[in-house]
Amino acid sequence: MRSRVLLASMNVVGATLACVASVLLDFVPFAVLEGAWAAVASIELVRARDGYARHKAVQSAERGASLPTVRAFTTSDDALRQTRASAGDSATSRDPRAGI
Repeated sequence: MRSRVLLASMNVVGATLACVASVLLDFVPFAVLEGAWAAVASIELVRARDGYARHKAVQSAERGASLPTVRAFTTSDDALRQTRASAGDSATSRDPRAGI
């Protein structure tokens, strides 16, 4: 995962430098191409960084560290189940084929 972030960041830096060099040389087609490449590489860098952060959060959760978002979803899921159970609402009562 870390290598993906490194590769994406080097891609952004290289494309940006090539774009700047093309602008300084007044070579517009190559500047447009490298500008587009830098934009795509920037998007990939953001995705790689987010994926790496998610990967680290999952690893720390597996090691026993608390993961607040997982705990929040679990708590709300449990509360929903309790509410449905107390109201007598179940998945089978909402199924139109349940009485067949």
